[in-house]
Amino acid sequence: MQFPQDKGVRADVAVTSAEQRPGEAIQNAFSQMEILQHLDDEVWVLDEALRFVYLNRSERQRLLGTSAIDFVPPSARENFQVAVASAWQDGVAHIEMAWADWADGAYSLSRLVPMTDKHGVKHLLISTRDITADKRAEAASSESEARLRSALDASGVGSWSWSMLTGTLVWDERMCEIWALPATPETYPAYLETLHPEDLERVKALVERYLTVGGFEEFEHRIIRPSGEVRHVHCRAMAVVDADGTTVGMRGGVFDVTERRLLEERLRNVHRLEAVGRLTAGIAHNFNNLLGIIIPNVELCRETSPELAKAHLDDIESAAERAAEMVRQLMQFGRHEQGAPKRAVTLQTIVSRLLHICRTTFEPRIVIECELPAEPLPILASAGEIEQVLLNVCINSRDALTTAQTDSPTIRIEVGPGSIGFMRVRISDNGPGMRSEVRARVFEPFFTTKGVGNGTGLGLASAYGIMCDHGGTIICESEIGRGTSFTIELPASNELPPEEQRKKAASVPPGSETVLIVDDELALRKVLRIILEQAGFRVVEARDGIAGIELLLNRSHEIDVIVLDRSMPRMSGEQFLREMRRQNIQLPAIILTGHGGNEVANEGAAAVLMKPAATGELVRTIRAVLDRARAVAQLGKLAR
Repeated sequence: MQFPQDKGVRADVAVTSAEQRPGEAIQNAFSQMEILQHLDDEVWVLDEALRFVYLNRSERQRLLGTSAIDFVPPSARENFQVAVASAWQDGVAHIEMAWADWADGAYSLSRLVPMTDKHGVKHLLISTRDITADKRAEAASSESEARLRSALDASGVGSWSWSMLTGTLVWDERMCEIWALPATPETYPAYLETLHPEDLERVKALVERYLTVGGFEEFEHRIIRPSGEVRHVHCRAMAVVDADGTTVGMRGGVFDVTERRLLEERLRNVHRLEAVGRLTAGIAHNFNNLLGIIIPNVELCRETSPELAKAHLDDIESAAERAAEMVRQLMQFGRHEQGAPKRAVTLQTIVSRLLHICRTTFEPRIVIECELPAEPLPILASAGEIEQVLLNVCINSRDALTTAQTDSPTIRIEVGPGSIGFMRVRISDNGPGMRSEVRARVFEPFFTTKGVGNGTGLGLASAYGIMCDHGGTIICESEIGRGTSFTIELPASNELPPEEQRKKAASVPPGSETVLIVDDELALRKVLRIILEQAGFRVVEARDGIAGIELLLNRSHEIDVIVLDRSMPRMSGEQFLREMRRQNIQLPAIILTGHGGNEVANEGAAAVLMKPAATGELVRTIRAVLDRARAVAQLGKLAR
């Protein structure tokens, strides 16, 4: 509490009479107590009317007889009056109160002591000390602590301390959150019970070593929450020592690094998969080259073989084509592209395999109805992925029929043309159906109505993702008591699949132009030469890219189109195309590859064929590229 300074009042003002200065007798008594004048505290004595009857500061003498209330800061008057009333009426001694003068930003601490005789309280002694500096230091300390707490909260670090003298642990709120515990474990052994059993002995050994030699290393370990969830934490600590330097405890911090560890594990898996993918891609490429030799040779053999052998050749070709599909899936695994490679395939081919799987694995009492149209329904798709979509839908129908124990359970598959530019498959069942809120969520990842262990909730979500990748649609319709149906539409293909291409291969006009084959596989060059020569083309060969460029530099005027492998030693297919441009060789080129073709097309290839390419597909592609090049050349002449 601060009084206003009155520099116009002298410190030695005399007291002339009791009437002019109330409490003169008391004033005279206190004037003997010169020691009070040397105290740091400001001392007042008030009468019952709260008037000053004594002040220990000479410069305050002019205030004798005036009301003390007038000199109490307005913000502290209410508390002051309450404290004074309590001391005066009840004789309560040693009441302390802190006053704040908000106008000056000052703080005071006052002690109120009743002065009594045998008749009760006669006066009230108040000693007041300025504690502004203490308050400001306290505020600064609180602010610093708050900043530290905020920093800890933002970092997610939990802090703890352990007293070896009492054996007690103290955790902050963040520590309890990390462990998912309502309170601190009472003892160190109780804390050890929260550790993962595989990490327990290691943690105990590290703590014992630290207490023995004083060396504490940062380390990570696992904990088990009450729910059974395993978390990874990173720990740091320091010693707490007494005045003699003896270790009496530890304090430290813990950071939950579970998400970081999971991310690191995912990155390790990604790197592992990338390595496996690169290895797989290399193996698959070699298999593609072998299949590229097998399939065309089977086609050539069919033309000259007796009827009895053709059935065996069909089996060989079917097995080779299935192997080619598996290789394409392996190649997709080894690439960083979205979606599996898509080729022309008929819905009849995919649904036939689906029917075989379902009829051999589903309960015999489930009837599977399907009539496949005779006219081919070609789509552009990954046959394996579309088969997976249809199988997931059929499995859901089977599970619904089995769970509900439906009488005469039936799954019906309808195949036919869909919307303009699409082909359609509709799979229906006569099961219990779904509520509207369930139907609305069937494609959500991890959503399932099946019991624990009976479903992941990923089947239909995966199907939806595959359909999106294919540019198709999948729609679910269902009502309680009326079964469920899924309608799947896929983009139609303008090309026929290999088995249908063979039937129409005769419609391709014979060629007469010269084709340069550039490939490092002798057997593949040999079978391609036979196929193209039978189609009427003249063929020139080069064993690799460098040999092909050398041949073109001398004989480019003889060549009409180039068929080259993408992956060759010394010079890849892309490098070959770039060198052609550098040498200003203007010839159309067709790339044969087991990889995706988008990036190859950007290098200037006229067309890209996935290995193993069917005979009809190769011949038709060469014919189309040549016709397109001829048309462009004619337009150029007209423009000149």
